Amino acid sequence: MKKKLTFLGIETSCDETAASVVQENGDGTAKVLSNIVSSQIKEHEKFGGVVPEIAARAHVENIDFIDTLNMRIGLTITLKMKWADNRLTYKNLHRGMHVLSETTGTNLWLPLDYTTHEHAIIGRVLKDNNKKIVLHTLEAAIPIDPHNSREDTHFRSDTNALEMSQRFKIEYNCVFNLQLYPFDKLMCEFGMNIDGSPDKTFLLLGETAESITYVGPTMVEDFEILGVTNHSSQNNGSKKDNNSSHTFKFFVSIERNYSAQIVSAFCPSFLFWVLAYCTLFMDIDDISNRSRTTVTVLLVLVALLQTVKKDFPKTTYFKYIDIWFLWYTSNIFLITVFHILLLHCNAMFATKKQILVKPLKLLENGNVDNSPKKKFNKIALI
Repeated sequence: MKKKLTFLGIETSCDETAASVVQENGDGTAKVLSNIVSSQIKEHEKFGGVVPEIAARAHVENIDFIDTLNMRIGLTITLKMKWADNRLTYKNLHRGMHVLSETTGTNLWLPLDYTTHEHAIIGRVLKDNNKKIVLHTLEAAIPIDPHNSREDTHFRSDTNALEMSQRFKIEYNCVFNLQLYPFDKLMCEFGMNIDGSPDKTFLLLGETAESITYVGPTMVEDFEILGVTNHSSQNNGSKKDNNSSHTFKFFVSIERNYSAQIVSAFCPSFLFWVLAYCTLFMDIDDISNRSRTTVTVLLVLVALLQTVKKDFPKTTYFKYIDIWFLWYTSNIFLITVFHILLLHCNAMFATKKQILVKPLKLLENGNVDNSPKKKFNKIALI
């Protein structure tokens, strides 16, 4: 008896995978024992078909400035996007990297031409006119048809990627939380938003750590750059509307270097307070110098506050340094009031202490003079 053969067949495509088990019958026919299909058609229906992927990368070359007064930050950044356009076919190329001309680039769909920058200030997005477009032929060419009169080598576009890079200089709005100023840590959010056209939908990828890099200096003005992180998100359109919005977000974490504020604001205000506090231990009868010293210290502290306040970021809420100056200013003011009240109380109690003195006058014979006495008051300071 001839042994029946059993076959396992697996077929895959870009949106489906099927597995089937087939057994041979004795008469030469075949019987399907099992057939399972795993499909992604429903997932791709909202995009109108299979969705190509775009890999986005951001190379932050430099943080140009950090302006906490106007809540702005400037970046010099190179954006790179890598994608496959299945509408194209490449021919007569060798495997490797090919730099496309500017003329060829104008005939291609380029994602950076449809990119908007979230939180960027209008009119503050400067593009470098030099675009670099590269074709990477990674897969082997399609086998040549021997029946074709021309021996052209063709490359599939879905497995050979295009890459575009362009340099930008952008100013962004960044909302800083400055309640702990100058001991604050800040995080600014930036984003690239790519709008898909009706005939072009895609997925934006950028979840790996290599998707965002920073190579600039670690210190920018009064800030230390702690690092950059990235995140990508996708807002899908409806089934009837193939438009979709894809955002690649990245964040810059910075920390303020507060040593300058300690030298220019915290240490002087503390020393002024110590000087005012020491007047409480001066001679109590030296009221004039006590009050004069505290008033002078208070005026100097207010002048210091007006000088350093020019560098403070403008906020509608209290910052830590505002509370610091408020406490020391009010404390020195209370010491001044205390000295004034002490002077007033001392004078008031002194006028009330009147001592009536009755002097005794002896006559020449040693007897006491009993003539009417003259009264007078003597003020005694206690």
